[in-house]
Amino acid sequence: MPGRLELVHGDITKLVVDAIVNAANTSLLGGGGVDGAIHRAGGPDILADCMKIRAKQGGCPTGEAVITGAGRLRAKHVIHTVGPVWNGGNHDEPALLESCYVNCFELALEHHVRTMAFPCISTGVYDYPKHDAAEIAVRVSREVLAAHPDAFDAISFVCFDHESLDIYEQLLATEAADEPAAKAMLDVTSKAIDATAAAVEATTSSMSPPPRAAKPAQQLSLFGEPPRAGKPDKPTS
Repeated sequence: MPGRLELVHGDITKLVVDAIVNAANTSLLGGGGVDGAIHRAGGPDILADCMKIRAKQGGCPTGEAVITGAGRLRAKHVIHTVGPVWNGGNHDEPALLESCYVNCFELALEHHVRTMAFPCISTGVYDYPKHDAAEIAVRVSREVLAAHPDAFDAISFVCFDHESLDIYEQLLATEAADEPAAKAMLDVTSKAIDATAAAVEATTSSMSPPPRAAKPAQQLSLFGEPPRAGKPDKPTS
């Protein structure tokens, strides 16, 4: 059976998976957002590995991916990929973003990664439209899981902001409803962050998720969930 797709609301640096994906920049020297959070949480070993890659190939071009150790993270590997900056969609942005996901999966297959977590690549300061980016992420992931049904146990989409979380919830549920065969593939899990636990995490992490009304972890219906009332919170990343 193909691996499942999971949806996580929280801090990607806290996950226990074989690999987490870093939305890096071409320099591989760290930056803001999830890139900076991964480097801070993982410590200097990740940067040291990136420097070795820089010495060999001079960085990482947009759409490509490289793999390093994970330092102090609970993951085994970090796969760094460089997403495109949104310039209206007429400069190969969709193809470049798709290439990010494809190349991450290729490295994962090469290194026998069975569980992998993606952030929302390019949707922060690079300003890629969130819904369009999520569609690419889900489509490529489903295609890879279908082509390699025994290779992966779980692929997680980790959303730090509420708007992205809502987009992925709706997109995954809608695609499952449109294609009943996908029910065997999709295990859409919303792992909400308990408010008390989030407060504790804030003392040790510089990337705690924005507060959201606490609710127990739930298995979402593959045929959709009634939309939440109210306008999504404005993301902070």
